[in-house]
Amino acid sequence: MEKTDVQDIKEAEFKDVKQKKSFKDLFNTSKNWYNQKNRYGWSWYEKPKNWIRLLTIPPLLIYGSYKGIDKLNDHVIEDSYYTGNVVSFGKEGIIWQNYQGSLAIGGELRSVTGSFNLDNEARNGENIEELASKLYEALKTNKKVRVHGKQYLINWPWRSSTSSPYNVDTVEPLD
Repeated sequence: MEKTDVQDIKEAEFKDVKQKKSFKDLFNTSKNWYNQKNRYGWSWYEKPKNWIRLLTIPPLLIYGSYKGIDKLNDHVIEDSYYTGNVVSFGKEGIIWQNYQGSLAIGGELRSVTGSFNLDNEARNGENIEELASKLYEALKTNKKVRVHGKQYLINWPWRSSTSSPYNVDTVEPLD
């Protein structure tokens, strides 16, 4: 007895139905496994839902914290000018070398010392080496200088020192 085309078509349809059923069975099997593994009595690391939480929540928290700090890094608290004598100036730092210094602000009898640094990223287009040479010259000759700078809410450590958040962007020698 020979097979006809109709019988071949019916067998092909039957195979498709079997195949579709096997995909459904595979889905149900994995669903049953997941539900069974997440029941009580299993240890923490054997539960798939705990692994999903472990692999998604901490990276999201780390990324969110980074973006939040990055936003605060751009938030300007103070934008001001100071006039005084440079008391100390130099390149400091163990991992990230930054120019840092202090400025004696005020008259001869009363003086307040304010610390400052030069922003390594040069966000405002300033030339860091030129500013450093002006400050070194003012330190050697003991001349007054007028500095302009900004204080940010949070500084990245590779930009400038976290101990002195005032970032100088212009220096004008006086006298």
